[in-house]
Amino acid sequence: MKLLSCHIENFGNMSGRDFDFGKNPTALCEPNGYGKTTLAAFIKAMFYGLPTTRGKSFDERQRYLPFGGGKFGGNLTFSANGKIYRIERFFDKKSQTGDETKLYSGGKELPAPENIGKDIFGLDEASFMRTVFIDSTADMSGVTGGISEKLNKFVDNADEGGFDKAYGLLEKAQKALKAQRGGGGKINERNDKIKALEDKRRNAENVNAKLGEKYRERERLEAEIAQTEKSLKAAASLDGVYQQWENYERMLARASGAAEEIEKLKAKYPAGLPSEEELSALNAAATRKANEKSRLEASAFTAEKESRLKELENVKLKNLPDESAIGDCREKISELGAMRERLKSVPTAVAPAAEAKKGAKLPVVIIAFAVAIIIIGVVLAVTVNLLTGIIALVVGVCSVFASGFAYFSTRLKAVAAPAEANPEYLKLQSEITILESNIKGFLSGYGYLTESGAEADFNNLITDINKLKLEYTLLDGERKASEESAAHTRAVIEECDAETDRILNKYSIRVDGGLAETIKRLENYSREYAYYGKRLKELSAEAQNYKAEYALTEKPEGERKDTGRLSEKLTLLNKELTRVDREISDDEAVTEKLPSIVSELENERTLLGEDKKKHEVLGKAKEFLQKAENNLKEKYILPVKERFLHYSAALEEALGEKVVFDTDFNIKYERGGEIRSDRHLSAGQYGLCALCLRLALVDVMFTEERPFIILDDPFVNLDAEHMSRAAKLLNELAKNVQIIYFCCHESRDIG
Repeated sequence: MKLLSCHIENFGNMSGRDFDFGKNPTALCEPNGYGKTTLAAFIKAMFYGLPTTRGKSFDERQRYLPFGGGKFGGNLTFSANGKIYRIERFFDKKSQTGDETKLYSGGKELPAPENIGKDIFGLDEASFMRTVFIDSTADMSGVTGGISEKLNKFVDNADEGGFDKAYGLLEKAQKALKAQRGGGGKINERNDKIKALEDKRRNAENVNAKLGEKYRERERLEAEIAQTEKSLKAAASLDGVYQQWENYERMLARASGAAEEIEKLKAKYPAGLPSEEELSALNAAATRKANEKSRLEASAFTAEKESRLKELENVKLKNLPDESAIGDCREKISELGAMRERLKSVPTAVAPAAEAKKGAKLPVVIIAFAVAIIIIGVVLAVTVNLLTGIIALVVGVCSVFASGFAYFSTRLKAVAAPAEANPEYLKLQSEITILESNIKGFLSGYGYLTESGAEADFNNLITDINKLKLEYTLLDGERKASEESAAHTRAVIEECDAETDRILNKYSIRVDGGLAETIKRLENYSREYAYYGKRLKELSAEAQNYKAEYALTEKPEGERKDTGRLSEKLTLLNKELTRVDREISDDEAVTEKLPSIVSELENERTLLGEDKKKHEVLGKAKEFLQKAENNLKEKYILPVKERFLHYSAALEEALGEKVVFDTDFNIKYERGGEIRSDRHLSAGQYGLCALCLRLALVDVMFTEERPFIILDDPFVNLDAEHMSRAAKLLNELAKNVQIIYFCCHESRDIG
């Protein structure tokens, strides 16, 4: 198969472009952004189409939507099986349903397969890309992982795992159903459950089997009772009245069985049993009492709070000053403040004597005379003679300085004279000291004497007093609220106890094993009492109706056979029948569960069978998977190895190393006479190995017509020397397969 040409109408950044693939290898060396990758994507899209856009995803359809608009698509011409074909595809913007696909051969339109690529190559899109397309980012390093795993990846389109992962998942699923060792797994668990259900079923079946015997026993008793009644009738008086009385007595005997059960209950509770309403009231009272007890415990005033409250009452608050003492101290502190303010305005000492101040008067006359001389000097200097004026001016200035010096000297002496203490200041200061001492004495008595001062200490005292009073008020209020709540709760509990005592005392019932247990026991006995009471009423009514029907008013006298033994037997039989009826009722309640047990058992057996089938299927799947793995190796892996060795000569020339395989089909190379691991190969050399591996895969997978190979710059990691060898390798390989080669730098051009 060969690509011949293509025309790109509009695809990504390409519009109106034509490409011819006649030369082999076809090399396209253009800079990044030219559209090499776009061309490769176009070729793939011609064969496999483009996926429908889902939501807002940016897929290939969105990526290659024409930049400038226009018709989206083009055509591709190729040869296959001796014929030339032309594919025309034009794509919708979003969905495959809007795409147009046409296939031509020899100028005639052919029916286009739904998937042209798969129809031609026999591969889906992903497998085709893994086989035909090679670029620098492809997963090529896997030559070291074994050809088997690599081939599995290409065939299965799996990124990791392959056979080992699939086999491991099957084994894990099989172990989850049944462990290889021990008793683990769903099958063993289900077996245990089935065994338990079978035990339940056997128990119910045993009860059911015995129930049949009891049914037969009841029939036997009823038959024997009927026979005994018949015997009594035969042994009765010749007179039919005797027989009627005997029948009536038999009815009474049956009623006596129920009456005896009632008497047993009455013996336990001579005063009777509470009614249904009274039992409901007992339950309500018990529930309410329990709730109130819980509420009482939750709202209790704790011992810690009680202790604190007593401490406040007996110690803290008693040792505090009363309001009178506090008010007196507050007035003293206020008076102290006023005295301190007044003290600030009183001088601490008396000024010097008045005579000293008088002696320090300014010599005004002398200064005035000196000023006059200065003025005259200025006038003389300006109008008469400069020298004379200056002399007069100097004399005037000196006179001014001399007078000032004399004045200030006298004034300083007056200021330096010692001052006398002010008696008023001393008196006020003494009063302040006394008052402050009284205040401190008051505060120290309560432990509030610090360096902060009397006012601050007093304020701290007042603050603490208020805090203690507030704490006491809150605690006292909480205690009262708790006491009120407790009193209410106790009252409710007493009401409940009173209601309970009222009902129990009414019937002389003593609480035994707790109130709840007593109530439960009373409910059971009440139901039993009601059952036998109803039974007695029905049997008594039956007897009375019979008596009324035959107008039995007085039993006649006369000679008759002794029926006492038969009557006694009949009574015993009736009691036995009552007992059997009671046992049958209990056993029927057990057997009612048998269908659900059987149904559940059958369901578990069905599930067990399914699990065993799954376990068997998983085992077969493992077996078939192992066979498939072996067949895959026999059918594909060895041929791939052979084809790879076919290319090894050209590969060795390109690598400059001799390539060999080990027994596990891992690639190694020979250097310096020593076999070395492929881990020493460079990334570019890996790419060459991977290329030959792809070609080997193509040879094996395509036995009739080999497809083309598209290389999108796969040798970006090769140096110049190895690139030259790679170019020779590609030209050699192109003799047998069409190669379309893209690169973005002239150093990797193979043309």
